[in-house]
Amino acid sequence: MPDAILHIGFNKCGSTALQQWLSAQEDALLAQGIWYRRMDPRTDVVCTNPHLQVLAFTLADQPVPSRPMNAVLGIPEGDRVAQDAVAHAFREQFEAQVANGGFKTWVGSSEALVSRFMTPEAISALADWLSGLFGNVRYVAYVRRPETWLVSLFGHQLRKTASPEDLTAFVDRFGPAPFARLLDMWRTAVGQEALDVRLFEESWLGGGGLVRDFQTVLDLPAGTLPTRSKRVNTTFRNRMNPWSRAPKRPVLSAQTRDMIAQSNAEGMGWIESTFFADRQTEFRSWAAGSETRC
Repeated sequence: MPDAILHIGFNKCGSTALQQWLSAQEDALLAQGIWYRRMDPRTDVVCTNPHLQVLAFTLADQPVPSRPMNAVLGIPEGDRVAQDAVAHAFREQFEAQVANGGFKTWVGSSEALVSRFMTPEAISALADWLSGLFGNVRYVAYVRRPETWLVSLFGHQLRKTASPEDLTAFVDRFGPAPFARLLDMWRTAVGQEALDVRLFEESWLGGGGLVRDFQTVLDLPAGTLPTRSKRVNTTFRNRMNPWSRAPKRPVLSAQTRDMIAQSNAEGMGWIESTFFADRQTEFRSWAAGSETRC
């Protein structure tokens, strides 16, 4: 049986860069025995494989609550017949491709799998399905520091909606970053050893960059494939006004920093003790320090 590596990509954590690189290197990866194929009906974004979320909920006998994904795949809200048809068609095609072989490792990437809509039942159902198709299944997630993640998310929303909301109000409304809650659901479903949590920061990444680090995940020797591809975050791009596309990264006030630190203390503590118990000093230095863009 082939193995599998599934990148469960938190938004604003380099998912677009990885997906663009994987798409650009699809043929070169296959020559190395690694099968990756972009699976998304949209042409204006690179976030791939929304089908996996639909299949997860269908396998768990639950309706998909994510309206954006339903719209992308043509599923009317609450229409289980349409949902099941999309899931069945994807599952049939995917399982046939796995059965045909020709590769050692399948690589997938989907931001939909760590959306706020995911449930423990859907995650467990998807993990059980993948375990039946592949020998060894590994799950990879990159995590950012909450304050830099929230600033990035706020800038993204500002460009998308031109909202008058300020950063402090956004942080107060948003609450803690979802990393710990969602990682706990995945850890419970797939087991501690199968979940590889990596920090989105230069000094933590193998080889000094996000794509290069993911190449180490794929067990590709250095220099096997180029590490750069065109990096453009296309999410919502066609819906933005030209004036709104420029980066907007507001400066955090001391009050807002404290608010973020307090609301995320429990979650960050759990991530540290669960995944970085052997590197606590380094983790705490990363959590308290400034982040290098990768």
